Amino acid sequence: MRKILCAISVTFFLLVFCSCEYSRETNVTEIEGIQIPFLLYENDTNLKLLKSKLAYWSLVDGKIDLEDELYSVSFSENSPSDFVKPIAWDGTNFVLHKSVKVNGIDKKNYEIAKSFTMCNTWGRNIKMETILDKSGQIKEHMMSLKTKDGIIKNKALYLYKKTKDEFGNEFIIGEDSSCVDFDQETGDIINLCMDRISGSNLYVARSNIKNTEDINWTKISFPKKVTSRGNYSPDFTNSILVGNKYYIQTDNGLAEVDIERNKFRLLTEVENECKNIVKEGSFDTGYQEGIRPVGVFKDILILSVPVCSDTSLEFLMCAYKNNKFVGGVHLKRDQKWDIINHKKEIVSTIDFSKKDLEPQLGEYLTFPYGCGSF
Repeated sequence: MRKILCAISVTFFLLVFCSCEYSRETNVTEIEGIQIPFLLYENDTNLKLLKSKLAYWSLVDGKIDLEDELYSVSFSENSPSDFVKPIAWDGTNFVLHKSVKVNGIDKKNYEIAKSFTMCNTWGRNIKMETILDKSGQIKEHMMSLKTKDGIIKNKALYLYKKTKDEFGNEFIIGEDSSCVDFDQETGDIINLCMDRISGSNLYVARSNIKNTEDINWTKISFPKKVTSRGNYSPDFTNSILVGNKYYIQTDNGLAEVDIERNKFRLLTEVENECKNIVKEGSFDTGYQEGIRPVGVFKDILILSVPVCSDTSLEFLMCAYKNNKFVGGVHLKRDQKWDIINHKKEIVSTIDFSKKDLEPQLGEYLTFPYGCGSF
């Protein structure tokens, strides 16, 4: 009888283990109907405009559909490429620079940031403005919360505690944010703040629309010898919040911080998978490029993976759903992009070589990323 029970236990363990391993594979039904929006920036030398165009990437069939122009920036602007990327964009709603001319976005779906103060932070359904006193110190934060019934404004003060660096310089946790978020369903507000002195602690501030001044702070500490500071310090270009998971860069690689369970883990398996999708060439950049979280659409995370050809640095954009690979776009330097399906097969190639595309941080496209500051 004992042998039979042991055999049953072993069989059950193997079934569970195998099913867990198999869960890394993507079922096509998980991505049916998903079209990820992104922006391209095309130079029009005749009209002297840098145009932002909308496109959609279908995960199932590997197609990219290019839509109409949304807005443009004149070449007469100083460094027009600095103003063409949205300050914030969630796939539907835009925050744009005042120098753009909007052509194809509904008025209710965009906001123009009129002044450069670095005191405004946007996130999902939220704008947080930092109010300074006469001495330049933070007085309070004013939040504009986009509810189903309209915009509600509330005050708060996201200053937690002081820390010092090795030179005695003071820094207050909450002085700057790496991400803000407002959940319309629950009314919960989240403000993520990195300890930029140590680079090893993420602080999560939580409140609710019912009482925005009642703020609860949680500290999530990283493992020893793992830091996220310097070039890796989380900001609006290299960190993404997907649900309760915050994806960041560290000096040890890509990481996931579960802000609900207060857990941290390095995504070594995801990194290794990304690096083996495209065969690399012999070009040497001279320094180590890290995998960077650059976008989110619904519950899909977009990663920018640097890959080398024989002559230059290129980028592979990888889409992940629940840490499972669901598709990729290889942005080749010749502007002939390979579209890769969830089985890691090239299913189509899109030729953009006749379009004069303007790169942004090396990549030639922008995915929805939610948060931004201006």
